[in-house]
Amino acid sequence: MIYDGNNLTGKEKFQKDDIIEYGYSGTIKELFLGDKVKADLLLEVWGAQGGSIYWDSRMIGGLGGYSKGEYHLFQEKIFICVGQQGVGRNPPIPASYNGGGSVNTGLGPGDHQSASGGGASHISFVNGTIDQLQKNDLLIVAGGGGGAYSHNERAYSWAGGSGGGLTGGDPYRIGGGGGYPGNGGTQTSGGTYNGKFGIGGTPPEGSHGSAGGGGLYGGGGSRGNTGGNGNSGGGGGSGYLSDNLWNALTTNGEKTGNGFIKITILDIKSFDLLNSNIYKNINNNEVMFDYSYILGE
Repeated sequence: MIYDGNNLTGKEKFQKDDIIEYGYSGTIKELFLGDKVKADLLLEVWGAQGGSIYWDSRMIGGLGGYSKGEYHLFQEKIFICVGQQGVGRNPPIPASYNGGGSVNTGLGPGDHQSASGGGASHISFVNGTIDQLQKNDLLIVAGGGGGAYSHNERAYSWAGGSGGGLTGGDPYRIGGGGGYPGNGGTQTSGGTYNGKFGIGGTPPEGSHGSAGGGGLYGGGGSRGNTGGNGNSGGGGGSGYLSDNLWNALTTNGEKTGNGFIKITILDIKSFDLLNSNIYKNINNNEVMFDYSYILGE
């Protein structure tokens, strides 16, 4: 059965092979399978796309990344956060949910189009967006894509860098020249310019540019040439895989639009400690618990 994770009631009786899906909601969701439950889960996470410029279909925001891994859950809560797609338009442009960088300079005439970065998607042990957490709080992250950029409609244009992977992607030129592109975030630092832990970089003050995508570390915002002119795109945010995962991978550039998270229940068991059989070995004073597991309850 497929469940809408944004509308769970807390009364669901999950079974093996059930799927829980989370689209973008702008809020963090809690998943708790029960205080007498252990489960093996396949976690799949997609970051959001960066903002696109609609003068030309090639001026696309970087696609969001993809991360997956299997996790053994045991009587614990996990928190789900889905990133928001970036927006392309004249600045200022607000940040996208979960770390997509903003464009605040407001510099230049209407023929300069900037874009915000896409937000990352993540699952964590603690409630919060990535920038509110510590690295050890995170279970899995898929990076968001960087924002596209264009000046004078199609004359000077860049696509945003793709999100995800151990290092986020760099933007690429479509037409014309100019500017200093943002770099992808890595496992240890944000991209140039202004990428940070959990937050995509913004263009430097007084310069045209677009923003980086969110991620473990955000991609960098781009900067214009001398005098604030020129143009280039933002870098993608990096993905992340906790050591608690197995069969795990993270890749660049998989998702258009908002982010997405899918959790597949590979196996699930419940148990009752109070009703378990207890054996005592009097000779060596050892106690052994015989847990009676019941599938799907």
